[in-house]
Amino acid sequence: MAGLDANTKLLLHFNDDVTTDATGNHTVSNNGVALDTSDKKFGAGSAVFSSAYLSSVDSADWDIFGSNSDDWTVDFWGKLTTAGTYTRIMSQYADSSNIWIIAKFATGALASYAAVGGPTVVEFSSAAGIWTDTTTWHHIAWIKVADEYAFYFDGTQVAYIQDSSTANYTAPLSIGYRGASPEQYYPGKMDELRFQHSNYFGAAPNSGKTDTITVPTEEYSEDSAKTFTQGIIIV
Repeated sequence: MAGLDANTKLLLHFNDDVTTDATGNHTVSNNGVALDTSDKKFGAGSAVFSSAYLSSVDSADWDIFGSNSDDWTVDFWGKLTTAGTYTRIMSQYADSSNIWIIAKFATGALASYAAVGGPTVVEFSSAAGIWTDTTTWHHIAWIKVADEYAFYFDGTQVAYIQDSSTANYTAPLSIGYRGASPEQYYPGKMDELRFQHSNYFGAAPNSGKTDTITVPTEEYSEDSAKTFTQGIIIV
């Protein structure tokens, strides 16, 4: 399916290695993450996180809380190896008072927050019991539509907040942990991680949590718009 276009800021397929960004935008550093070619959602492999993480230097492409008028989609496929722990799935950590996080609580709730100068400016989470198993690949999407935020689990909206606060950070992106002690690593596997500067799924987050999105059925590929001109195919 399509999904790699000008709005795609990071795309990790985890096929032949765990660091290649399909957009060509970013260099990703590996800090102990392994490649698993036997258990994956799509393609040739998945990334295995166990007291390990990936990182990439500071970029405007991680400023997902930077505006209250633009749209972002951060999505990936995940499969836990340990369920009952508080894990930081990804973060941008400047210091303990300036940080954003996408996390999973020990209760199985999905959670996200951004803090500036200590106080939290955006914070929301799902109910407990959303992600508790270690046997199945699940699609997780963190979606921002202007000043409305939501989590989607396997296509179903499970959390919501409306908040016009904004925040930017000067810090590396960490995938698989907090970015500083206490680490609280992500204990599981990951496939098809993407940062998209658009409302890719056409989500309509709402306080009733009644929205749904269409879950991907294959890995993301380059959009290919073809124009036919006088019998010549221009790609």
